[in-house]
Amino acid sequence: MFLALDTSHGATAAIVDNAFNVVAHHTHENPRQHTEALTPLINSAIAEAQIGIEDIASIVVGRGPAPFTGLRVGLVTARALGTALRIEVYGVPVLAGIARAVFDQEALDKVVVATDARRKEVYWATYAAHGSHDVVEVTSPAVDRPENVAATIGDISVRGAGVDLYPDVLSGRDQPVDVEALVRIASSRIHTAAEHNGAVDLPATPLYLRRPDIHPGLAKKGSA
Repeated sequence: MFLALDTSHGATAAIVDNAFNVVAHHTHENPRQHTEALTPLINSAIAEAQIGIEDIASIVVGRGPAPFTGLRVGLVTARALGTALRIEVYGVPVLAGIARAVFDQEALDKVVVATDARRKEVYWATYAAHGSHDVVEVTSPAVDRPENVAATIGDISVRGAGVDLYPDVLSGRDQPVDVEALVRIASSRIHTAAEHNGAVDLPATPLYLRRPDIHPGLAKKGSA
């Protein structure tokens, strides 16, 4: 069993079995209540799945890009649980998870994923499908103004919350984060690494594309 977590927007906890069936899925939509919501969501997902916490074999967590505070809550929680349970924790970019869900639904060669980065900007990247469960980056995750993204991508389809936020600039439709897709991507890359005796490159670290909004205060003039 996988425990899948994401706090890139609200907070989500899901139990996904080894055949990638979502056994339990709980979400809290408020993007400002990650800390309060995530642990109860995890407990509810485990209870609904009728498993014990010891039945979780590994944890997959969305690593952004997303606002600093919410993303940190999910990653810290995942790493703390992984340490306590002595199991592996894998981080997957949420843009990749959105792209994988798009390819599951639509026959596209490439897709641009654009999500809310605030400050009238979007997080975005371009992906192509890779097999039945993974994606590859065509362009790496970045942050930019939506009009600049539109000028860069040409006629490639756009999916994600950025479309609803900037419909006059980005053409496409919204596509939510899919934690089951995050699990599939992680599982695919784990198996590929094992087949080639390579290292698994799925760090459970934040994917930040700019500095956080809050910075340490500057020392007052004249202070030591």
